[in-house]
Amino acid sequence: AELCALKDQLVKAPEKMRFAQSDLAFHLLIAEATGNPIMVDVMNTVAGFLQEQQIITSQQKGRRSRASVYHEQIYDAIKARADHRAEDVMREHMDDTYIYVKSMVNLSERQSGRWLRRNERNNS
Repeated sequence: AELCALKDQLVKAPEKMRFAQSDLAFHLLIAEATGNPIMVDVMNTVAGFLQEQQIITSQQKGRRSRASVYHEQIYDAIKARADHRAEDVMREHMDDTYIYVKSMVNLSERQSGRWLRRNERNNS
């Protein structure tokens, strides 16, 4: 019930900070549900970083709705006790987020000139 409520909050979250808080809570609850204390420790360790990234990425057009689709699919798989499906969708979600964040880092580096300087050093 709590996971469903968080999933619904993510869809309705009107602003980036509330979305980031709900998103983080959603993922922490899933980590706890695994029963794996290492997963919970990892999530708690990176929670601050994740929340910062979620605030940034949720500002971009379409990112919240894209994340909500993944969250809905993850929730549905968990509810159906389709463990492998939940894992597959979570991996897709993580890969999608990684690719997006990496593209933002590359764009930022290009705009600042760091990318060019780094590539010049690597090609020397």
